[in-house]
Amino acid sequence: PIGDLLRVDPAIYPEWRPLPFLSIWLEHRLVQLEQVAIHHGINFLIWLSCSWLVYRIVHHLTASPTAGAAAALFVLTDPRSISAMVWIVERQMSMACAFGLAAMLILLKAEQRPLSRPEWVGVFAALLASALSKEYGLAFAGALAVHAAWQRQMDRAWLAGTALVAYGLLRV
Repeated sequence: PIGDLLRVDPAIYPEWRPLPFLSIWLEHRLVQLEQVAIHHGINFLIWLSCSWLVYRIVHHLTASPTAGAAAALFVLTDPRSISAMVWIVERQMSMACAFGLAAMLILLKAEQRPLSRPEWVGVFAALLASALSKEYGLAFAGALAVHAAWQRQMDRAWLAGTALVAYGLLRV
C-alpha cells in the first residue's frame, strides 16, 4: 500500500526516498515490470530533462546557446549517467538532480527581484522534492541558502532553509 512509503523504519531502511519509489510504484501498477523498456524510457526522459535544465541554466548565465548546448551534451553523454538509466531504482539520482536544477533555474530567472508567490512555491517544492528523491538533494537547498546569505538575499536564504527544515520534519 501507498502508506508504506511513509512508514519506513529508518533503523531497518535508512534511505527514505518516497518520490522515486512512488513513481516506480505507480508505473508498476500501470505497466508491471515485464514492460521494463518503459521504466528505462522514463529514466532516460528524466535524465534528458536534467540535460535540458543544464542547457537553460548555462545559456542564462553565459547568454551563449553554444555553451549551453555543450554543457547539456556533457551531462547527457557522461558515462556515469548510464546507471541512472539502466538501474530502475537509480531514478532517485536523476529526480534529485532534475528538481534541484529546476529550483536553480527559477531563482536565476528571477534575478535580483523579489520572488512572486508562484516562484516561491515552485522553488520550495522543487528543493523539497529534490531532497525527497535522494538525500544529496539537500545539497541544492544548502548551497542555495549559503549563496543567498552570502549575497545578502535573506528572503532566498530563508526559502532554502525552510525547505531544509521541512525535509527534516518529514524525515522525523
